[in-house]
Amino acid sequence: MSINEAESNADLESEVFDRLKGMLVDVLGAEETKSPEIHRESRFKKDLEMSDNQVADFATRVSAQYGDRVNFNVWLAKKPLPKLLNLKVGEISEFIAQELQ
Repeated sequence: MSINEAESNADLESEVFDRLKGMLVDVLGAEETKSPEIHRESRFKKDLEMSDNQVADFATRVSAQYGDRVNFNVWLAKKPLPKLLNLKVGEISEFIAQELQ
């Protein structure tokens, strides 16, 4: 992989992360000043304290945003339960960015 390809991949992952972060803020219904800090290492349940309904809403939004280009639901379905419970926002943005390349 060339330096330009690596930079392009990093830019794409950063763009995807920013979109996911926006979706999370919408789902959480948080005002800008009260929204939880969302980082690549943030876990949905433990760090963001999302309810099951909020997690489902987020997954629906991700599927709607990326549609057929990214098979998000299949990727999630292959994860064992302990991994799902500790899934990080950055893991999703990395997966989506890889699929979009």
